[in-house]
Amino acid sequence: MPLYALTAIFLAQLATLKTHGAFQAECAADFQLLCMFAALEDTTPKAAEIEEVPDAEIQDIRTMNMSAAAADWQKLFAANGKDLKWADVSKGATAEPHQNHWASTFDGWVADRKRLDETKGGQKWLDLNPPPKTQKGREAATEKLNKTLDSILKLKASYDRARTEVMTTFPAQAKSKVLQALYGEGATEAKLTTDKTIAHASTYASACGENGGLSVYGDIMCICGDTSSANSAVCTNTNINLKWNSAVDDSSIAAAKAKCTTKAKAEYTAATLTALIATLSSRLRHEAKSNELQTYLGKTNAQTCAGTGNDACVIYSKYFDDGAPEAGTQAIPWVSRIAAAAALLEQAETKAAEAKSMRREIETLIQSAKAAYKSKRYDFEAAPNIGPQTETKDSRTLANKCEKHHASPDNCTKAECDYDTENKKCKSKTGTENPAAGAQDQAGGADTGTSTGCARHGNDKTACENDKAGDKQNCAWRKGKEGETDEPEKEKCRNGSFLLTKKFALSVVSAAFMALLF
Repeated sequence: MPLYALTAIFLAQLATLKTHGAFQAECAADFQLLCMFAALEDTTPKAAEIEEVPDAEIQDIRTMNMSAAAADWQKLFAANGKDLKWADVSKGATAEPHQNHWASTFDGWVADRKRLDETKGGQKWLDLNPPPKTQKGREAATEKLNKTLDSILKLKASYDRARTEVMTTFPAQAKSKVLQALYGEGATEAKLTTDKTIAHASTYASACGENGGLSVYGDIMCICGDTSSANSAVCTNTNINLKWNSAVDDSSIAAAKAKCTTKAKAEYTAATLTALIATLSSRLRHEAKSNELQTYLGKTNAQTCAGTGNDACVIYSKYFDDGAPEAGTQAIPWVSRIAAAAALLEQAETKAAEAKSMRREIETLIQSAKAAYKSKRYDFEAAPNIGPQTETKDSRTLANKCEKHHASPDNCTKAECDYDTENKKCKSKTGTENPAAGAQDQAGGADTGTSTGCARHGNDKTACENDKAGDKQNCAWRKGKEGETDEPEKEKCRNGSFLLTKKFALSVVSAAFMALLF
């Protein structure tokens, strides 16, 4: 509630009071102010509303993660109609990750695996949410799902803790601080405790003149007290049975509360408590006394506080002493607890904002995980492996036919083979000897400089240029072209279709890359 609104209520209540008998207007006004604090007893802090993160959403991600996993992994958690528990299968599992990690996650994994076979509307979960079709797609989705799910679960744990703090912990702590402000330090129930609620139950001067400020109800009994009678009309136009002629007790508090016109109407917030403290601070009266400052509520008589009707008050001077560590209104014990309650509720508001931010992040991660499971860009086939080709059956047959005619050049020629007169060998014709020769070049690689492919011709320029397959020039006597690193400035026998094969290999890689994107 805004400060101006509290002040307006306070002034309106003061205007309705009448002065008669031992009635003191100052005491009446201060009494109604303290009643505003007393009203907090009958209400509660206003807790921020923070929704739960739907467990079903996270369970879907867990099930997707299991669905995309390898079959061998899924098999570990397949209950097959049995009640599979970690306690039943963990005998002898004393090492990590089994002892702790598996012990805390195994039963959850079993539930994830079981859900794959659950039906809804006559259809299995797996039919409604099919995993990527290819092995590569499942592996890519699993990697993404694992990382995302780990982040989701950590955030969810933090979110749940924050939600509990905001909706339960901080409000309960603030409520406890308010109760202690009303009844004294350490109070756990609405009950007067001597030395806590009030310093002395039967000695007014010691309780109110020397040791005030322990609790709201203790100070109310001081500013409304009259030691000459059990009843007192100091704060109201009717008597309050406070029993200062003997000793105040729980019935004294009940009698004072019954005269409070301020009743609890709404939950309180940090702003409400802060505004109340500000109103109290503005109401405190300060007077000079023997070169010192006397700070009090109620009415003094010649700066004394004896509870005679004309001097019913509570003195706070020692809390405003310049030598005090934290002098001021909030140094008054019960006021400090109201301030502590306000601080707790401010923490709750800050934590609520953090929790809402975490929830948005969780929702984003959930959508990201679902996209990884369903997106086509993770469902791709592996790029074809263009590697060295193996020798064909026809090439082996031709080689075997030529090898039969090493002894006869004529028979070698008739068999459509070439005769090597220097080495007296009958060989298959160049270009047909072994289609695997030069396979590195066909796949797009540079000449290796080994005895395979065009390199086998060495320095024989004629043999190099005659290396053909029909009209196709297999080899060429030339310098190296762009991309060839084997002595590029030297003329030698090189692959005749280097650029073509390079472009082909590049197109294969490009096709595989595009498959990742769509």
